[in-house]
Amino acid sequence: MLEECAPGHEVRRAKDALMVWWNGKTYRLPSGRHGRIETADIGTSQVRTMVGILEIPAKCAARMLPKLARSFKRFLPPKSP
Repeated sequence: MLEECAPGHEVRRAKDALMVWWNGKTYRLPSGRHGRIETADIGTSQVRTMVGILEIPAKCAARMLPKLARSFKRFLPPKSP
């Protein structure tokens, strides 16, 4: 999703997390069990929060992650009448 919706993003491994930089903002994805990033289970709420904080276009995120599309509704502009 990041490759498509946040071109130019940067991901770095920190001691206990993955740090994502894009659009002049940073989001920290927590590590997995026992600090192992390889076993990280990234939840819906973390993805939704990352989309909001990094200001990733919600329409793109919803298109790339259709199972989470309803979660991104609050980031979409209101429909015009």
